[in-house]
Amino acid sequence: MYSEKEQKVKELIDLHLEKVGNCLECFKGCVEAFFKGDIKLAEDIHENCDYAETEADIIRRKIADNLFSGAFLPLARKDVYMLSEAVDEIANTAEKASDTVVFQRPEVPTHYMGGFFEIIETTITMYKSFREAVGKFMPDETFHDYGHLPFIREKISSVIDMESEIDQKEEALIRDIFSSDLALAQKMQLELFLRRMTSISDQIEDAADRLNVLLIGEKI
Repeated sequence: MYSEKEQKVKELIDLHLEKVGNCLECFKGCVEAFFKGDIKLAEDIHENCDYAETEADIIRRKIADNLFSGAFLPLARKDVYMLSEAVDEIANTAEKASDTVVFQRPEVPTHYMGGFFEIIETTITMYKSFREAVGKFMPDETFHDYGHLPFIREKISSVIDMESEIDQKEEALIRDIFSSDLALAQKMQLELFLRRMTSISDQIEDAADRLNVLLIGEKI
């Protein structure tokens, strides 16, 4: 069993994941309101996204403080901190994408909205798989229960698969947008919005890679 300090870090990691998930849900709600033409609601939800990102950042610093105080073996501390940094970057990226919605108000033709929203929903599903994987992992404990390892690896694999799916959808949308009759300025604005949106899934994949590093360290 892990110590009281390590238990505290585990609780903070779980809370951090929850806050980052809230940030993603806020981004989804912001885009949904924007697509429906409710700019006021989109702006209100955007404020909630900012708040959730700030909360996540505060918790990340608390994780660092507890690691500094001596939680976990020295070799694991850096990787646990790097994992929390990668998770926090998911919230930062979602906030930036939300900024694009309310500050730039990209003109998204109705026939593209479904494709954009599919990417958001896949991204949230991707994050849920990642969160489930982290929920089963703790340094120095995971391999005491070997049943956890296949589950964690399966979830990491599903994250990678969904990231590939999002990349394919992104490429198809960009091809469609730039072959359309839209003005070049609108095409470029749509591309920026799309890339801000898909950068969230890139960050989730990065966080899954950090988790994989921890798994390798534990196996060694």
